[in-house]
Amino acid sequence: MRLVGISFSIHDDRGPPREQERGCHSGHADVCKGVRFQAHIGTVGNELADFYAKQASTKNEIDLPISLSLNYVKSVVFKAITSDWQQQWSISEKGRPVHELCPNISIHRLHGNYFLNQVITGHGAIANYQHKFFSSSTVCSCGTEIEDREHLIYRCENWTATRGKYFPKNFLNRTLIQLLSHKQASIGIELILKRKLELILETLNS
Repeated sequence: MRLVGISFSIHDDRGPPREQERGCHSGHADVCKGVRFQAHIGTVGNELADFYAKQASTKNEIDLPISLSLNYVKSVVFKAITSDWQQQWSISEKGRPVHELCPNISIHRLHGNYFLNQVITGHGAIANYQHKFFSSSTVCSCGTEIEDREHLIYRCENWTATRGKYFPKNFLNRTLIQLLSHKQASIGIELILKRKLELILETLNS
């Protein structure tokens, strides 16, 4: 059996050196000597392990390849995709009516309602959108101004009663996305778009 001796210093920042409980000689409390342990000589595999451990200790960087977890890879890919998606959504010239309401991308579905989605996109039964396909008038049937989604939801006199029944009293101070998220107001908006579509179909069938 080979015994190896080491010598090291122990310092206590809280005060003067104190005598340690193990391996310290009286009168030399700050230096412990003669601490001995059994070396790895004679144990199969340990000498080789010691050899490689000493080699590794001389390197400045860890060169052991470590495989990445699947969750980590998914996280990195997801962040890269959503970052690129957000950038494209911010600079694109398309879908600007939707961007006005939803400037930040999301993987969660906003609305799954056919009529409410017409307000979000500005498409469907709204007059200024219908004009693009049928060359129909962009002026609202109330005769006051061009019918876009803001006019239809906030100002059109044809739907004053519906707004009074379903919309909050301070609806003029609410954004469209807030009204769409309001339980009663969203019911009123859906009724307005349903009736708008019915009027268009009645005109086409007359």
